[in-house]
Amino acid sequence: MSDPEAMQSLAAEFDRALRAVFGEGHGGLIFRELVEGERPSLRATFVLYEFWEVEFFFEQGVFGFGIPFRDTSASLLVGPTDTLRLDDLTGLFREVNERVRLRIPDKYLAAREAGDPRAS
Repeated sequence: MSDPEAMQSLAAEFDRALRAVFGEGHGGLIFRELVEGERPSLRATFVLYEFWEVEFFFEQGVFGFGIPFRDTSASLLVGPTDTLRLDDLTGLFREVNERVRLRIPDKYLAAREAGDPRAS
């Protein structure tokens, strides 16, 4: 990502892919850091299913998603790997979705999704 506007492009694609995968199932997307230049980086936070805050980071080709807690965080996924690539944000968000849903009580998900036609 040596393009001088790469992080702005990544932020726009991030927002688009998040909406495509989660629709109204996410909220509060905030870009906390966007740095272009020699050491481009991007940090964002959003909430999934009104239950977990999820943090995203990208720096020097490495990216990850995690759930922050008071004194620590739980990693959801870190890449790049053979199957997790930043050029497929839609696929990454689908994987994040699977991993986040495993950490949410079934009763909560069932009650929340009862009227949601996008429920899977």
